[in-house]
Amino acid sequence: MSNGEIIKITIDGKEIECRSDETYHSIAERNGIEIPTLCHH
Repeated sequence: MSNGEIIKITIDGKEIECRSDETYHSIAERNGIEIPTLCHH
């Protein structure tokens, strides 16, 4: 379980509640917001 504080951020004009220890990518993904990433395997 995470101990991150609950905060609010805005992505593309959408205000989102999340934990302070979450990554922007995981927050966006959970909220249906696509953030382009480059990942080479």
